[in-house]
Amino acid sequence: MSSHTFVTFGWRSGSLDDRGGQLQRALDVELEPRDSLYRGEYYRWDGADGAEIVLQENFIEADDGLRCYDQYSEHVVLLFGTDLASSWVERIARLEGVDRLPED
Repeated sequence: MSSHTFVTFGWRSGSLDDRGGQLQRALDVELEPRDSLYRGEYYRWDGADGAEIVLQENFIEADDGLRCYDQYSEHVVLLFGTDLASSWVERIARLEGVDRLPED
């Protein structure tokens, strides 16, 4: 049975595109822009061995800006990471304006 590690980060200000650019520069990766009914517009990166990053806004425009994740209501952009290298987690944690958030 394999176990996964999860991290969540959030920004209280800034746009999805600004934070995506910030993340791409910090990690030297290319985030893929995506769109879905569930997440709206978001960015995704898939790495080796199941590592992934999902970067999304914490609201859905169609729902009048209601928060997707009430427990992170102060944050407008969220990053959900799975199985990221500890060096990446440390780099993300040092980005301007980011908060490490507790897991659900």
